Amino acid sequence: MGGVRGNFAGLQGLSKRIARLTGVDVKTAEKLAPVFSGELEKTFDAGTDPYGTKWPPTKTQGPRVLNDEGTLRKSATTLRAQGRRIKGKLAPHGRYQRPELLLTKAGQAPPGWEDHAGRAAEASLREVAGQ
Repeated sequence: MGGVRGNFAGLQGLSKRIARLTGVDVKTAEKLAPVFSGELEKTFDAGTDPYGTKWPPTKTQGPRVLNDEGTLRKSATTLRAQGRRIKGKLAPHGRYQRPELLLTKAGQAPPGWEDHAGRAAEASLREVAGQ
């Protein structure tokens, strides 16, 4: 009875290439965190949610209250890559300011964000593939 035959050197090379590709999602997240932070900065400047809807006025100060001290803005617009995910931490008082006006909805990318993600993924793939 014969042993197993095949191109084991080729299989080992394929295994190494696949292992390198598993880093694409992490590299993409690292590239996107500052890009998405910048997009959220733009929403604060415009006084809108990430989908372009204007903040409703408050009883006393209008939408400017979300920018008053800067701590809410800084917390909502400072995103970090954690592994393959992009996360942020809203300031504690943010829960009283209708966080849905500040954050993205799960599974619904704001306009243009998918384009950013596609470009970052392509760049990460080229980087990992050595091109």
